[in-house]
Formats: sequence, structure tokens, C-alpha cells
Amino acid sequence: MRNGIFWLIDEKLLCFKDGTFNHKRSWLELPNKITGGLPYNYYPRGRVEIKREKAVIYMNRHIYTEQVIIEIKREFELHTVEVVIKIDGSKHYRCCLDDGWNHYN
Repeated sequence: MRNGIFWLIDEKLLCFKDGTFNHKRSWLELPNKITGGLPYNYYPRGRVEIKREKAVIYMNRHIYTEQVIIEIKREFELHTVEVVIKIDGSKHYRCCLDDGWNHYN
């Protein structure tokens, strides 16, 4: 079981495990070829927290799919633990899909 943060970028999971829960700080450390010069809150994102032998996945509603959950469980080694999904609709997890600045359109 591992804590961490993640983004879904072009349908691929980008994960930071066992480190900071600070998306903004972690994003600033990435090369431009990954970020594309976009802000940290452009892509949908979330985090995994381990609490009392239970994993809680907080995530933007736009990436809540069975396939993404499977990938998160694999990446954060959540095979043998209860997993709770929390769709976080707060401003904290807003992204381009919430704010209308989607480069996919």
C-alpha cells in the first residue's frame, strides 16, 4: 500500500508515490515535455491516502471509471486492502473539464 498523488494525462496515469500530497509543487518539478507548459490544475487529478489499513482515493469526477480505478489500485499497490472512492467535487480538484478550458475540444 502506498500513498501518493496522480493525474490522468491523455488517458495515462502519472503517479507520485510515497511523497508529497502537493500537486502544484510536484507539477513544477516535471519537465515541460510532460506538462506542456500547462498549469498543475489543467488535468484531472487525485490522491491516495492510507488510513487505518484502508485506502481512500480522492479524485476528480471526470476520471472516475472502472479502468482508471483498476490502474490506480495497481500503481499504488492496493490489492489487499479495502478501497473507498471519494469523488471530490471541491474547488481543490477542479480541472480543465470543469472550467471549460479543455484543449481536447
